[in-house]
Amino acid sequence: MAFEYHVVFFSSNAGGEPTDTIAPVVSGCPTGVVVNAPAGATSSQAFWTEPSATDNSGSVNVVQSHTPGSQFLAGTTVVSYTFSDAAGNSASCSFEVVVNSEYCCIGIGTIPSPEGT
Repeated sequence: MAFEYHVVFFSSNAGGEPTDTIAPVVSGCPTGVVVNAPAGATSSQAFWTEPSATDNSGSVNVVQSHTPGSQFLAGTTVVSYTFSDAAGNSASCSFEVVVNSEYCCIGIGTIPSPEGT
């Protein structure tokens, strides 16, 4: 018979009340997303399964830089999620969305890439 123990430590504030010091636990963070822009386009929508988080307090707030289905320009964009609890503890998850395009981004504008490459 195996036993599993979970110990939760709390510190206390000046009033002696317990303070949560445990950050949320993130699960399901994507490892990266790669999409191809439609012919002639310099951007594309990207989709992914969103990560989630749990916390010992039971409540988690999330702030994210992008949502699944957002439009991304050709190149690499970092998508981030930050999960926090009421005590201010936080955990984050980030991954790259890569949009491949037949156009190559150089400087301020775009130019077509040479055919056949």
